[in-house]
Order: sequence, then C-alpha cells, then structure tokens
Amino acid sequence: MTADTERTSGTRTTWVSGADEAGYGADNLPYGVFRERGGGPARVGARIGGMVLDLAPLLRAPEFARPSLVPFMATGPIAWRAVRARISGMLADEAGRAKAEPHLIPLERVEMAAPVAPHAHTGYLCSLEYASNAARLLAPGENVLPGPWEDRPLGGGGRPASVTDPGGPVPRPRGRRAAVPEGNGAVSGPLNGGRGSREDRPPEDARHPSEPAGSAEEAGAGGSAPPPSDDDLGPSRRLDVGAELAFVVGSPSTPGSRVPVGEFAEHVFGAVLIAAWSARDLPSEDDPPAPLPGRAVATSVSPWVVPLDALGAARIPAQERRPPLPHLRSIADWALEVGFELRVNGQTVARPRLGGAYWTPDQLVAQLTADGTALETGDLVSTGTVSGACLAREERGSLLELGGGGEHPLILPDGTERAFLEDGDRVSVTATAPGLGGGFISLGEAEGTVVPASQE
Repeated sequence: MTADTERTSGTRTTWVSGADEAGYGADNLPYGVFRERGGGPARVGARIGGMVLDLAPLLRAPEFARPSLVPFMATGPIAWRAVRARISGMLADEAGRAKAEPHLIPLERVEMAAPVAPHAHTGYLCSLEYASNAARLLAPGENVLPGPWEDRPLGGGGRPASVTDPGGPVPRPRGRRAAVPEGNGAVSGPLNGGRGSREDRPPEDARHPSEPAGSAEEAGAGGSAPPPSDDDLGPSRRLDVGAELAFVVGSPSTPGSRVPVGEFAEHVFGAVLIAAWSARDLPSEDDPPAPLPGRAVATSVSPWVVPLDALGAARIPAQERRPPLPHLRSIADWALEVGFELRVNGQTVARPRLGGAYWTPDQLVAQLTADGTALETGDLVSTGTVSGACLAREERGSLLELGGGGEHPLILPDGTERAFLEDGDRVSVTATAPGLGGGFISLGEAEGTVVPASQE
C-alpha cells in the first residue's frame, strides 16, 4: 500500500473536518499538555485533526487541569478506556458535536509542553540491524553483541533530565573526544530496498550470535584506536540522532514484583516518538557502559502520547526467533507495524520500520522488571534506534549508519552533505501506523535544532 493510499483509505471516524486525512481522527486521540498563547494555565488536551480538545472543562475532571499527563495516567486502565470511549463518542457522532465543539482550540493558538517528566528512562536495543550496523562502525573487531543478545534485551538507563521540551534546542555537547578507529568498515547499501552485496552486510563479529563468528583478526578489523590526546577536549564532532519509540508507563508496579509479558497493557498507557541525540566521539557516562559506545546527550519527545488502544490495528505477528529466557515468552508473540520518517532540515533521509525488531514492546517491560524493579507513572521504556529488517540504506534509523560512520557522507536531496549533524540542523522524527478505522494514524513529531556548544 502506498503512502497516498494510506492517507485516503479507511472510513471516516469524526465530524471534525480534515482530521482523518491528517491521521488524527477519532480512532487516534493522542493526549498532550498545552497552554493557550498569551497566557493561561497548562492543562491536558486530546488532539483531533488540527484542534486540541480541552478536556478539563469538557469532562470537569481535575486530573485534566494539571500541567502533566501523570495524574490522568495514574487513574489506571479502566479509567483510560472510559475517557477514550467518552470523547471518541462525542467526536464521532453528530449528536455529541454541540457538547464537544465549544472546547476545540486550533493548534496555532496553543503552545505544547513535554507530556511527562519521567523519573526513569530506560533504553534497549530492539533492532538487531541497528545494533549490527553500529557495532561494525563504532567498535570494529569487537564482539559487542554478546551471547545474551538472543536471550534477553540489552539496554541501560538514560538520564531523565535529558528530556527536552518539544521542539527545543539541542546544545552540541562538549567533552574529551575519543579517536575514531581506523578501518571502521562503513555500512553502505542500496537505496532501492535491494539485498546489497556481501560488502553491505555486517561482518561476522557483528552478526546474530547464532551465526558462526571468527576472531577479530579473521574479520579483518582495522585495530583499536589510539587514546585521545590531553588537548582533544571540545565540542563533539560526531553528533548523531536516532529514531525511537518509547512506551509511557501509566500504572505503577509493586516493588519486588515482575510484570509478565501478558500484563503489558495493564501498565503501559501509550507510546511517544523520540529523537535520541548522542555524541559518538564522547565516552559513555553509563555505569556499567552502554552496549554500544557513545554518550546520550538529549532526548526530544513528541508532545503527543498515543494511547495503546489506538495502536490495536498496528499489531502484527513478531518475527520468528530462538526462544528467549522464560520470563520473556508469551503465547501470542506480537510486534507493532510503525513506519518512521527521519528528516534533516525538512528533507527525508530515512524511513525505518519497527515491525521487524528482534525484541517486542511487552518483552522490554518484562525485562526491566525481571529483577523486581518497580515501574512508576510517567517512566519511559524505549526501543532504542530503529533500523529496518532489510539492508536498504533508506531503512537505517541513524546518521551513523546512513553516513557509514563518517566515511561516506549522506547526500541530502538539496545536494548538501552530512556525515554527522552540524550546528543549525533541524531534525524531526515522525511516524504513522495502521488505524482502527482502516486508514492510518499519526504518532506526532519529535524535533529539535542543534545549537553551538557553550563556550564556558
């Protein structure tokens, strides 16, 4: 199905003009925090087309008069579904128009804020393709996809303070820059979705653990990089960004207890798009280090959290895999068919897809709580950078992969080149998924602009 077909097919879900065509019909209804331009309190609304439905006066519920989604999410899944049914009914049926229409505010009259301020942000490596590509480029000759990869998701905690306001600036980070390893085996590949040549594929030491792997010497690695010099302190030269999807915790879990894969929907409120910024030449500050080198520096989130129920039509069978650890197994293995679009300065550079990811959303939450770690309302659990399951260059979800680690700069549609991001570059991540009405739903937009590093 083509993008044009997706945008015109499906049944009409609402009387709001243009809403279904934009992917924000009554089968979507993402929630966000807004305030009217010129002043007024921040509060919770639901998006329908080019409008925000002001929920506090409409529903007369105090949780919607707060500057965060957390009070509403804390009410639990029964209340979530009741509210969704109530507002979708008003927006779908002409009989509800008189009640809802007075509370619709055009988007151009509002300012959006971050929907949550998470206590914790945990990122995983869901995409085997991304992990393999990044391993080849960042750590040539090293086996950075250890045996546990196919037993459990690998990941680590992010910094909640790195979550920025929607569309806000992203200062270029500073630090002691690591030297770039030689012979990093740039990832290259066809732009037309073909399988590519042998040289396009990850080396043996970065492939799936079930495949035979030789030593670093046998793989022809380029050797380790020299240590950084004492004066190599300054702004990152290899600022990258990746397209991700994060799941927002609604109902907390009990400390010391696990959340089974079958209880995912009882704890997760919805999903939010992320543009994850990282400095590939600055050492990670994680303890222990993250599975792949580089320092996470900022997280740009979409202002809209799409309810989990809106993604019902996006569920597809998960890919076949070796059975994981027992706590990650389920009777019905499912994934989400979400198509991303990564843009630099308004120009599309990649279209990765989530459906072929090795690890599924419910397995991420199950793994996070496997040791009894408690979920808190507003926490983020993200997929990590998503790259498509085929070898097409256009399905790679980061500039690191698209530019071959800097060896083969990406040529943008306007003729400019990018190995990594430059000051002034504006990045946006958008995504769509199949909608319950037979068309598609939009998942919002995560965006940010690179600004020069501080001179302090």
